[in-house]
Amino acid sequence: MDEAQINRLQQSFKLIMPRGPEMVDHFFAHLFSKHPVLRPLFPRDMSSQKREFLASFMLAMQNLGKTQKLQQVLIDLVRRHPVQPTQMEYYPIVRDTLIGVMKDMAGSQ
Repeated sequence: MDEAQINRLQQSFKLIMPRGPEMVDHFFAHLFSKHPVLRPLFPRDMSSQKREFLASFMLAMQNLGKTQKLQQVLIDLVRRHPVQPTQMEYYPIVRDTLIGVMKDMAGSQ
């Protein structure tokens, strides 16, 4: 990621962060409605998952551009989660869904 991309993501993050829980709700709703194959990878009760997702997302956004710090954040995140049968093709789906939800929530800004 270049500096301009990092800046755009962080600016979008600042716009939607006051509505963080709403963003997470929209993210999972869109993810599961468009890609139902992913739903079984998550717990039935998403309350805790949503809180952890938002906290991890905030930490990642705060550390964009800080490669070593971000890498450690992601390593710690993986260590805290049980191994799931995640496939590589799921990552772009999750990324694109998250960016789409951020874009929708940021609106014209």
